[in-house]
Amino acid sequence: MSAQNTDAARSDFPANVVGLTAQQRKTLRHLHDLGKTVGAWMPVTFGPSVKTAWTKIVVRCACCNRPIDDQRTLAEVSGGPCSVKTFEAVGICFACHRVSFFLVRLHPDGQVDGPVPSAGGLVWKIWRGHLRTPWWDLVGWAERIVRRFVRSRP
Repeated sequence: MSAQNTDAARSDFPANVVGLTAQQRKTLRHLHDLGKTVGAWMPVTFGPSVKTAWTKIVVRCACCNRPIDDQRTLAEVSGGPCSVKTFEAVGICFACHRVSFFLVRLHPDGQVDGPVPSAGGLVWKIWRGHLRTPWWDLVGWAERIVRRFVRSRP
């Protein structure tokens, strides 16, 4: 029995999704069987010694960049209690009828990294997350002051 026939045998599996690679279909099947939405994993914590936690993650459509409603996402968070967490999700955008796959690694210090498309395929990008800690509040305040100063210059 092929993978597509197995998917069709499950009445609640989104078998009408077309254009997926075998790996994407396998990920979608795994997350569907797990049955947890993005919101069900929140907050993502890193253990008692780390004061930061991820309380919200927004999955956006890879095609139209609209946020995908939490009820239309499936996700999994893996990793040790105090280490980097791997967050993998899939969302179905009903605005453009596309499936978007989402993979990032969340670090205890607020750093996020994940694959992004480039001319040569996928490359890993690192960016700062939006964790609410006193340090990041101070950094955000300083960035706003600098932006106002730069805009006010002739």
